Amino acid sequence: MTYTIVTLLHEQQLAYVQTPKVATTTMFNVMHGIAGVPGKGGKPREEARDPEIAKALQGKGLERRALRAVELQGLQTEYAEYYWFCIARNPINRIVSSYNSKLQRYAKTFAKGIYLRSRLATLGDGLKTLDDSRNTSRQVARRISFDDMLKGLKKNGVSFDQHFEEQAVLTAQSSLTYDQILKLETLDDDLASLASRTGVGPIEAVRKAKWNSSLQTGLTVADLTRRHMEQIVDLYRQDFEVFGYSLPE
Repeated sequence: MTYTIVTLLHEQQLAYVQTPKVATTTMFNVMHGIAGVPGKGGKPREEARDPEIAKALQGKGLERRALRAVELQGLQTEYAEYYWFCIARNPINRIVSSYNSKLQRYAKTFAKGIYLRSRLATLGDGLKTLDDSRNTSRQVARRISFDDMLKGLKKNGVSFDQHFEEQAVLTAQSSLTYDQILKLETLDDDLASLASRTGVGPIEAVRKAKWNSSLQTGLTVADLTRRHMEQIVDLYRQDFEVFGYSLPE
């Protein structure tokens, strides 16, 4: 079952509906900055679990809730006066990113034998890598190609995991009303627009790709074939249409 994380900033009356593989690490940093809780220079996700920072965030009115998409409408009704926003990403880039860093989730669900062999293969890189999901994903990619994964998604669907689920479903576009939908491709400008609209002040979109680079397998959009593009459109047509992304030629 997939779920969506919503970040509420009660003092600023903001509601951010998160989509995995769409600037989520960056937005941890941005939302903490809006709340007025500076980080310690580390990774934003890890800092959010730091007891001192977590307590400070709570004191500043930052709250995170994990909900199923069908529960989002109830939350919006509860906080109808808040400014609701989400971020979209080109479906092609997003699925490539999911393949690069979340392939182990696909294998764990649909190819358990490959998943287990890949986990064992990480032992060759040391015991510490057993807890490194990206390293496991890299091992899985040696056994499951991008083409194999797309065929598997066509057969089994994309709703097994939020990193593969449609963005329109995760953000409940059919039932929620958004004040603003930002785009990853123009995130800096869109964040500036959000700051201007809401009056929360200037936002520095700290973009540190090394925190969340998703480069383990080396697959890029340039590596995709026309057939791959057709398969992606077939899987994520709703996202192309809802968020206004052009279909590949």
